Amino acid sequence: MHMYVLQLKQGRWYCGTTTRPPWLRLREHRAGWGCKFTKRYPMVRCTRCFPVDAGRASQLENEVWMHYARIYGPENVRGGDVTIMGPIPPRLLPQEFGGDRIVFWG
Repeated sequence: MHMYVLQLKQGRWYCGTTTRPPWLRLREHRAGWGCKFTKRYPMVRCTRCFPVDAGRASQLENEVWMHYARIYGPENVRGGDVTIMGPIPPRLLPQEFGGDRIVFWG
């Protein structure tokens, strides 16, 4: 399994994981098949890609989301448990950012 971080257009970021070859998943994102967020904000480049343990992948993806959300703002980052399009509802937004959700990410 691999984790990757994508820099997207308009100052957006996306973190994800894949069980397939990373180059294949990145090709899908570039072609607009990745997810709604990377379709709306196309990929500029992959800034990170590294192997992760499958049992830890979900938690790590959330921790990476939190790291990038702290730098660029939660509305500009998607991945992990925060993949919704549009504004992040309070039930999904960590308390650190004014939401209702108690998290233990990063």
